[in-house]
Amino acid sequence: MQDKLSRGVYSDAKQFHADFKLMIKNCFLFNPVGTPVHEAGVAVNELFDEKWQELPSLHPQETDDDDEESDMDQDSAYSQTDET
Repeated sequence: MQDKLSRGVYSDAKQFHADFKLMIKNCFLFNPVGTPVHEAGVAVNELFDEKWQELPSLHPQETDDDDEESDMDQDSAYSQTDET
């Protein structure tokens, strides 16, 4: 994953997240419960999920551009009534 990250293979954070979850799934698949590797996978997965929740949203914030446009429309409507 570090190599993919440094080479710019991930086009977005969702791809990075999916790759991490696949790695954890494989960890659990090939390392039985109770083994040190499985336990380490559980700990890393929990830490990842905690840190992932702290990141900014993956969805762009909605702006108030629509409000500004409607304000402009109202302004032009007022100026039209002033002209007549």
